[in-house]
Amino acid sequence: MQIMLKLSNSNKFKRISHKLGILFSSIICDCAKDAYGNVWNKMDMLNCPPWSCLESLKRFKKYWGSVFREKLLKHFYKPMEELLSLLQTNKLICDDSQEFITFMDLSITLCIFLKDIEESRGFVENTLNEVTKIASARCTDFEGILEEK
Repeated sequence: MQIMLKLSNSNKFKRISHKLGILFSSIICDCAKDAYGNVWNKMDMLNCPPWSCLESLKRFKKYWGSVFREKLLKHFYKPMEELLSLLQTNKLICDDSQEFITFMDLSITLCIFLKDIEESRGFVENTLNEVTKIASARCTDFEGILEEK
């Protein structure tokens, strides 16, 4: 019974995670293209985007030194690791929990840092607007959304 309640109370988390996964995947691919040229898409860890938010964060961490260190401020790394840890320990986060607040805080922080990548700034701003709109919406606004996917 508690699992069903948790599932029904995590619609915002699921939607936001999905949007962040798309954003992060796009940025990872663009940065990998810049760093590795045309061979980027032949690398095992960079196959088949878009990835989930969790998988994207793993890629940010794995390729930090070779791809992202020069593109992003070093302050990006700590919240990225914290969000990765949060998602690895909490596969499903209730929308009304402290973990959700932490998830949102870390997600917004990462998006702000990602705006430093000029080519992606518009996409990041749009995603940030969508994410904050989802987070601030009433829970009843999301009934039936998952059935659409």
